[in-house]
Amino acid sequence: SGTLIATTTGVAGDAGGIFVSSDQALTTGAVSAGGNINIATVTNANALTVSGTIATDAQTGVATPATSGSITLGSTAGIVLSGAVSTGNASVTDTAGADAATSGSITLTAAGAVSGASTLTTGTAAANSTAGGNDTATSGSISVDGTSIRLSNATAALTTGVPTLTAASDTSDVATSGTITLGAAGGATTALIDNGTSATALKVRIGVPVDAGALGTRTSGTLIATTTGVAGDAGGI
Repeated sequence: SGTLIATTTGVAGDAGGIFVSSDQALTTGAVSAGGNINIATVTNANALTVSGTIATDAQTGVATPATSGSITLGSTAGIVLSGAVSTGNASVTDTAGADAATSGSITLTAAGAVSGASTLTTGTAAANSTAGGNDTATSGSISVDGTSIRLSNATAALTTGVPTLTAASDTSDVATSGTITLGAAGGATTALIDNGTSATALKVRIGVPVDAGALGTRTSGTLIATTTGVAGDAGGI
């Protein structure tokens, strides 16, 4: 069948976004947006297959708040990840005020299994405190929920971006990397988390905050994972 191909080049946020739902199974081709992306299947049990790249634009060298778009994918059945999903990098213009750069987050929620060999990656974030002010750089988080999560990319299936501070003056300048949550509360009951082969690890990378002067605050994201399946490897992480 055909694919969904969509592009916007508007402003950040919802004003430059893409919002699509389907009451049938849906396969996406290339999807890119200046702002947020929300694609979901609705009613019955309709799978979502990501076959092309889904990405939000970078928001670099812009006034505070510099925020790249987030991506939300939902399915009333499973999600198959064959194309890369990524949010854009964010960097903020330096002023004497409180400047903030935040890259978009990625959320996948499925009533069935989440599987595939491609990647989920959030963008980097950068703030410069040369002019002063309490500045922040925050990379986006990743949340994946389904009856099982089995993502097999051999390098890293899930990666949160690196946040960077330049010329931080004190601990009020903060770099924070995104958290990875697998088996999110409130969604499907996740029985198993692995790379698609029993007892073999799903690979993740959490961005390491950078502050060359070591005067700011660096906070690394964490991995949060939950299964409620059976004992042994069949219910493991």
